[in-house]
Amino acid sequence: MKSKYVFAVKFFTETKNEEQLNISYKEIENFLDVFTEFIFYYEICNKDIEEELINLLPEEIKYYNKIK
Repeated sequence: MKSKYVFAVKFFTETKNEEQLNISYKEIENFLDVFTEFIFYYEICNKDIEEELINLLPEEIKYYNKIK
């Protein structure tokens, strides 16, 4: 989902479509607001996730559950 927004923002920036660019930014901000609210309710045990998938995570969240 993140990559789709990145491509949308790039496309609308390059085509100078300000209306769609503003809509894209609002959607991203709304998604981040909802995600921020719900992240506290979901906790995934990284012991149940395959090592290959864990290696795909960004470093700042890769070992979040191990630290906690």
